[in-house]
Amino acid sequence: MDWHGKAIGDHTGPVIQKFEDEIKNKDVEFTTFAPEGEEPKIEVGTVKVTPDYAEGTKISTRKAYGNALLRARESNENVVGLDAETKNSTFAITLKNKYPNSFVECFIAEQNMVGVTTGLSCRRKIAFCSTFAAFFARAADQIRIAGIGNNNIKMVGSHTGCSIGEDGPSQMALEDVAFFRTIPEGLVLVPSDGISAEKAVEIAGNFKGPAFIRTNRPDVELLYKNDTEFEAGKCKVLKESENDSVLIVSYGVTLH
Repeated sequence: MDWHGKAIGDHTGPVIQKFEDEIKNKDVEFTTFAPEGEEPKIEVGTVKVTPDYAEGTKISTRKAYGNALLRARESNENVVGLDAETKNSTFAITLKNKYPNSFVECFIAEQNMVGVTTGLSCRRKIAFCSTFAAFFARAADQIRIAGIGNNNIKMVGSHTGCSIGEDGPSQMALEDVAFFRTIPEGLVLVPSDGISAEKAVEIAGNFKGPAFIRTNRPDVELLYKNDTEFEAGKCKVLKESENDSVLIVSYGVTLH
């Protein structure tokens, strides 16, 4: 009693002895080991994503994420993907199908998924984890701690807002942007078409720190050209005239 939040000091020995006395399988030897080889050196700017869509294509930002994750892995072998049993909906399955050794299925355990993602980032992997954005709320504590540690994790939440069709209101992420905006030194990206979604993956992959990409379910028309450049913290002007008197700011599927 009365030890919470206090340094253990000279009591280390007795405490360890107490634990050892309670070990029942004393004949089992436990060993710890470091991963073989040196940690890969990650250089910012090494993740490259080049969209390649024909004019008139309609594609959801969640599907574009899957395409971009695969392109990111092909540009940098340290890119890995994780998912919480929603890979066919987030389209992280696109990476798994081609590079199964670069994918981790974490099943319906979002807290654990964020923890595994954090661990991989500490081993210098560029780790993207994905699930429905609403389910990231289950891992709020792990995400907050990753933010405090400035861990280099990338989180991609699909089925955001109310435009999620048959999936229904229990799957709608309405509070996710508000939460992710509280993460220290965090980056929040909300693409509106397939091209900006793919470039968001590139920006997040080259960003040092926690990043969140918000994707949508509906297929939408392309707004940009394949070679359009994007920059974190800056918007694009889609329509303007000399007689403008109102400014409308929008993002995601709402923009359409």
